Amino acid sequence: MGCPAVRSCADRNTLRAWARSGQIVPAPLKIGRTYWVEPTAKHIAEIMADNRLVSRLRLSKP
Repeated sequence: MGCPAVRSCADRNTLRAWARSGQIVPAPLKIGRTYWVEPTAKHIAEIMADNRLVSRLRLSKP
């Protein structure tokens, strides 16, 4: 769970906590002890800041 393309990145423990609590969209896939996250994944705060209806609808899907 790294972010080499991003200048400011959250700590590894923070990213794990976000993954466990469902704060990353789309949800990471856990295989063993590792979380696999899509490169386009975002923190829920980023999605909520983008107040477009499409973003809110994507968030509400199971």
